[in-house]
Amino acid sequence: MAFIAGWVGVLGGFGAIWQACRIAGIAPWWLGPETNMRSVFVIALPFIAPLLTVLAGFAGVRWACHLGIVASLVTASFALGDLHFPDSRQSRRSSVCAGC
Repeated sequence: MAFIAGWVGVLGGFGAIWQACRIAGIAPWWLGPETNMRSVFVIALPFIAPLLTVLAGFAGVRWACHLGIVASLVTASFALGDLHFPDSRQSRRSSVCAGC
């Protein structure tokens, strides 16, 4: 249950980062500037790995913990594209650690 709750927290963290970036006017690479937003598929990319991990946790598959490790690495890699926004990158890194 803690595994699922942690990854739901990661999803919530990404949602909070999305909202905070929109309010602050920061354009991480996966959102793009407000006047020229990215495709919905690109915006959804950071949410895919945590969502698959939550679904694996609910399904109770034996390899869910391994998927969690891979998902944390994939999710952490999204912060690499935002090297010019250190606060956003740190928030994302904290969200990934919550899922581990």
